[in-house]
Amino acid sequence: MKLKTCRVLQISKTLNFGGTEKVVLELTKHLNSKVKKIVVCSGGGEYENNLKALNIKHYRLPDFDEKNIFTFLKLVFILGYILLKERINIVHSHHRYSTFILFWLNKLFRFKLIHTTHCIFLDKKRLSRFGSNIIAVGNHVKKNLVKDFRIKGKFITIISNGVSDAQKFTKEQNCYMKVGTFSRLTRYKGIDIFLKSIPKVLKNNSNVRFYIAGDGELKEELIELAKDLKVKNHVEFIEYQQDIYKFIQDMDICIQPSLCEGLPLTVLEVLANKKPIIASNIDGNNEIITDGINGLLFSCGNHHDLADKIMVLINNKELRDTLSENGYREFTQKYSITRMLQSYEKYYRALIDK
Repeated sequence: MKLKTCRVLQISKTLNFGGTEKVVLELTKHLNSKVKKIVVCSGGGEYENNLKALNIKHYRLPDFDEKNIFTFLKLVFILGYILLKERINIVHSHHRYSTFILFWLNKLFRFKLIHTTHCIFLDKKRLSRFGSNIIAVGNHVKKNLVKDFRIKGKFITIISNGVSDAQKFTKEQNCYMKVGTFSRLTRYKGIDIFLKSIPKVLKNNSNVRFYIAGDGELKEELIELAKDLKVKNHVEFIEYQQDIYKFIQDMDICIQPSLCEGLPLTVLEVLANKKPIIASNIDGNNEIITDGINGLLFSCGNHHDLADKIMVLINNKELRDTLSENGYREFTQKYSITRMLQSYEKYYRALIDK
């Protein structure tokens, strides 16, 4: 079997704006001209329009978070139907729940199953069935699978996430510093930590504006928190934009305050745009960022430490420039989207030859 004869199914929890979803979209676009057919199924989202523009078929799945017997059986039926109708011979799952179902369906339909782990987990170990073709998006993710899920390292291949190089936009000229973050507004993204750091920064430097780009279930709660902290007039909430690079290039400093990550695209996108970044010192972030060399790290969850690091960069343009240059060099050497896509294609070809 050759890659050109393969019928591939990509499965993602959603197609909303997000890191995993962006990897799924880029991989689908890359494989589209290299395989006989590629199909995507997910819970839907903004990236559906991108698939439609490429004439790639998309199947809508039930919400993975509704973990009950009815949703489970519905997913089994839908996935089985897709496998039969589209005559799929390679399935690439990007979520544990769908991989668990496919692990058992594979005993009936006999396809090649690939699972990519995009984050670090500690829960649901008994319900995790990944098979033997596992991709981890970073070193810490692989260590998590080996140590906490008892998976043999020989079954796991590391393919680091990658992002596109930046085009240059014209930055707005302002008489104040712009500090911003961008992500889905969910609990584990730590946006409340960013907000709580703002009063201390403003107490020392009032000539700063703060920006939060994104949507999610916590948006109204975060807006209320900004009011409670009496910083609402200094913070602008804007909708997440598909072309996030323009937002990044308009910032002077970018913040990534997550509580948990795999190998975050947000950090890579900041490096690709030659902007200085301050990130929480967690696995994933500290795989990319070396503190004081290509970015700054702050103690996870500690808004006082984050505020101190923001003030350091506000007051030191030379350090901002040095971190930006070193960050961009790190990106070009390790995390380009070309390198990522070539690695995935090589993995597919090797799997077919087994």
